[in-house]
Amino acid sequence: PAPPPTTPPPVSEAAQREFLLESARSAWAYVRRNYHASTGFVGATDAYQFVTMWDVGSILGAYLAARELGFITPDDYRGRVSRVLRSLGSTRLHDRVAFNRLYAAGSGQMVGRDHRPTTGGYGWSATDLGRLLVWLKIVATHDPEHEAAARRIVARLDLDRIVRDGYLRGEELTPRGRRR
Repeated sequence: PAPPPTTPPPVSEAAQREFLLESARSAWAYVRRNYHASTGFVGATDAYQFVTMWDVGSILGAYLAARELGFITPDDYRGRVSRVLRSLGSTRLHDRVAFNRLYAAGSGQMVGRDHRPTTGGYGWSATDLGRLLVWLKIVATHDPEHEAAARRIVARLDLDRIVRDGYLRGEELTPRGRRR
Protein backbone atom coordinates (compact mmCIF):
# COMPACT_ATOMS: atom_id res chain seq x y z
CA PRO A 1 0.00 0.00 0.00
CA ALA A 2 1.08 3.57 -0.69
CA PRO A 3 2.04 5.71 2.26
CA PRO A 4 -0.60 8.20 3.36
CA PRO A 5 -0.31 11.61 1.71
CA THR A 6 1.60 14.14 3.72
CA THR A 7 0.64 17.71 4.23
CA PRO A 8 3.41 20.11 3.26
CA PRO A 9 4.76 22.20 6.10
CA PRO A 10 3.11 25.58 6.46
CA VAL A 11 4.80 28.45 4.67
CA SER A 12 5.28 31.64 6.62
CA GLU A 13 3.47 34.77 5.58
CA ALA A 14 6.84 36.47 5.08
CA ALA A 15 8.00 33.69 2.75
CA GLN A 16 4.76 33.89 0.76
CA ARG A 17 5.09 37.67 0.47
CA GLU A 18 8.70 37.42 -0.72
CA PHE A 19 7.76 34.77 -3.28
CA LEU A 20 4.97 36.97 -4.65
CA LEU A 21 7.18 40.08 -4.70
CA GLU A 22 9.90 38.20 -6.55
CA SER A 23 7.30 37.05 -9.10
CA ALA A 24 6.10 40.64 -9.48
CA ARG A 25 9.68 41.88 -9.95
CA SER A 26 10.19 39.28 -12.66
CA ALA A 27 7.00 40.35 -14.42
CA TRP A 28 8.02 44.01 -14.17
CA ALA A 29 11.43 43.20 -15.68
CA TYR A 30 9.56 41.76 -18.66
CA VAL A 31 7.47 44.95 -18.98
CA ARG A 32 10.59 47.17 -18.82
CA ARG A 33 12.36 45.03 -21.41
CA ASN A 34 9.47 45.18 -23.92
CA TYR A 35 8.28 48.76 -23.27
CA HIS A 36 7.88 51.20 -26.16
CA ALA A 37 8.05 54.80 -24.96
CA SER A 38 6.56 56.05 -28.24
CA THR A 39 3.21 54.34 -27.56
CA GLY A 40 3.34 53.19 -23.95
CA PHE A 41 2.64 49.68 -25.27
CA VAL A 42 4.56 46.58 -24.22
CA GLY A 43 5.24 43.89 -26.80
CA ALA A 44 3.29 40.69 -26.22
CA THR A 45 6.48 38.60 -25.94
CA ASP A 46 10.20 39.25 -26.27
CA ALA A 47 10.08 37.95 -29.85
CA TYR A 48 6.60 39.20 -30.82
CA GLN A 49 6.32 42.98 -30.67
CA PHE A 50 2.63 43.28 -31.44
CA VAL A 51 -0.33 43.88 -29.13
CA THR A 52 -3.99 43.00 -28.96
CA MET A 53 -6.45 45.03 -26.92
CA TRP A 54 -6.28 42.22 -24.34
CA ASP A 55 -2.57 43.01 -24.06
CA VAL A 56 -3.25 46.75 -23.78
CA GLY A 57 -5.67 46.10 -20.91
CA SER A 58 -2.96 44.00 -19.26
CA ILE A 59 -0.45 46.81 -19.78
CA LEU A 60 -2.71 49.26 -17.94
CA GLY A 61 -3.05 46.72 -15.13
CA ALA A 62 0.71 46.22 -15.00
CA TYR A 63 1.33 49.96 -14.67
CA LEU A 64 -1.21 50.27 -11.87
CA ALA A 65 0.29 47.27 -10.04
CA ALA A 66 3.83 48.61 -10.51
CA ARG A 67 2.84 51.92 -8.98
CA GLU A 68 1.10 50.26 -6.04
CA LEU A 69 4.10 47.99 -5.42
CA GLY A 70 6.51 50.93 -5.56
CA PHE A 71 8.32 49.70 -8.67
CA ILE A 72 7.65 53.03 -10.40
CA THR A 73 6.96 56.52 -9.14
CA PRO A 74 3.54 58.12 -9.42
CA ASP A 75 4.96 60.44 -12.11
CA ASP A 76 6.30 57.49 -14.11
CA TYR A 77 2.93 55.77 -13.79
CA ARG A 78 1.12 58.92 -14.94
CA GLY A 79 3.41 59.26 -17.95
CA ARG A 80 3.10 55.62 -19.01
CA VAL A 81 -0.69 55.56 -18.70
CA SER A 82 -1.00 58.90 -20.49
CA ARG A 83 1.07 57.53 -23.41
CA VAL A 84 -1.16 54.46 -23.69
CA LEU A 85 -4.29 56.60 -23.58
CA ARG A 86 -2.89 58.99 -26.21
CA SER A 87 -2.06 56.01 -28.41
CA LEU A 88 -5.56 54.58 -28.02
CA GLY A 89 -6.99 58.00 -28.78
CA SER A 90 -5.28 58.18 -32.15
CA THR A 91 -4.86 54.62 -33.45
CA ARG A 92 -6.97 53.62 -36.42
CA LEU A 93 -10.11 51.65 -35.73
CA HIS A 94 -11.21 48.74 -37.85
CA ASP A 95 -14.02 49.98 -40.10
CA ARG A 96 -14.32 53.04 -37.77
CA VAL A 97 -16.01 50.75 -35.27
CA ALA A 98 -13.55 49.15 -32.86
CA PHE A 99 -9.89 48.53 -32.23
CA ASN A 100 -8.43 46.07 -34.70
CA ARG A 101 -7.28 42.68 -33.49
CA LEU A 102 -3.59 43.60 -33.74
CA TYR A 103 -1.26 46.61 -33.61
CA ALA A 104 2.51 47.11 -33.77
CA ALA A 105 3.70 47.82 -30.23
CA GLY A 106 6.36 50.34 -31.23
CA SER A 107 4.38 52.46 -33.67
CA GLY A 108 0.77 51.79 -32.71
CA GLN A 109 0.04 51.06 -36.37
CA MET A 110 -2.81 48.72 -37.21
CA VAL A 111 -1.48 45.52 -38.73
CA GLY A 112 -3.06 42.69 -40.64
CA ARG A 113 -2.79 38.95 -40.20
CA ASP A 114 0.56 39.15 -42.01
CA HIS A 115 1.84 41.62 -39.37
CA ARG A 116 2.24 44.34 -42.01
CA PRO A 117 0.74 47.81 -41.62
CA THR A 118 -2.78 48.15 -42.95
CA THR A 119 -5.40 50.87 -43.00
CA GLY A 120 -8.33 48.48 -42.87
CA GLY A 121 -7.50 45.76 -40.39
CA TYR A 122 -9.38 42.50 -40.15
CA GLY A 123 -11.83 42.78 -37.27
CA TRP A 124 -12.05 43.01 -33.53
CA SER A 125 -12.31 40.62 -30.62
CA ALA A 126 -15.15 41.07 -28.14
CA THR A 127 -13.09 39.37 -25.41
CA ASP A 128 -10.06 41.60 -25.99
CA LEU A 129 -12.21 44.70 -26.19
CA GLY A 130 -14.03 43.74 -22.98
CA ARG A 131 -10.76 43.39 -21.08
CA LEU A 132 -9.58 46.77 -22.35
CA LEU A 133 -12.85 48.42 -21.32
CA VAL A 134 -12.61 46.95 -17.81
CA TRP A 135 -9.07 48.27 -17.36
CA LEU A 136 -9.99 51.68 -18.75
CA LYS A 137 -12.71 51.86 -16.10
CA ILE A 138 -10.34 50.72 -13.34
CA VAL A 139 -7.71 53.31 -14.30
CA ALA A 140 -10.33 56.06 -14.57
CA THR A 141 -11.74 55.14 -11.17
CA HIS A 142 -8.33 54.93 -9.45
CA ASP A 143 -7.01 58.07 -11.12
CA PRO A 144 -9.68 60.64 -11.99
CA GLU A 145 -7.07 62.62 -13.96
CA HIS A 146 -7.30 59.87 -16.63
CA GLU A 147 -11.10 59.66 -16.65
CA ALA A 148 -11.69 62.16 -19.47
CA ALA A 149 -9.17 60.44 -21.75
CA ALA A 150 -10.67 57.02 -20.98
CA ARG A 151 -14.15 58.33 -21.79
CA ARG A 152 -12.93 59.80 -25.10
CA ILE A 153 -11.46 56.42 -26.04
CA VAL A 154 -14.72 54.62 -25.31
CA ALA A 155 -16.63 57.33 -27.22
CA ARG A 156 -14.58 56.51 -30.33
CA LEU A 157 -16.16 53.05 -30.44
CA ASP A 158 -19.37 52.39 -32.36
CA LEU A 159 -21.17 50.66 -29.51
CA ASP A 160 -24.34 50.29 -31.61
CA ARG A 161 -22.41 47.89 -33.82
CA ILE A 162 -20.29 46.28 -31.10
CA VAL A 163 -23.06 45.57 -28.57
CA ARG A 164 -26.02 43.41 -29.58
CA ASP A 165 -28.68 42.16 -27.20
CA GLY A 166 -26.56 43.37 -24.28
CA TYR A 167 -23.44 41.44 -25.31
CA LEU A 168 -20.17 42.53 -26.85
CA ARG A 169 -19.83 40.98 -30.28
CA GLY A 170 -16.65 40.50 -32.25
CA GLU A 171 -16.32 40.73 -35.99
CA GLU A 172 -13.78 39.39 -38.40
CA LEU A 173 -13.06 39.84 -42.06
CA THR A 174 -12.13 36.51 -43.53
CA PRO A 175 -9.11 36.40 -45.87
CA ARG A 176 -11.66 36.51 -48.70
CA GLY A 177 -13.24 39.69 -47.34
CA ARG A 178 -16.44 38.26 -45.86
CA ARG A 179 -17.70 39.58 -42.52
CA ARG A 180 -18.22 37.05 -39.80
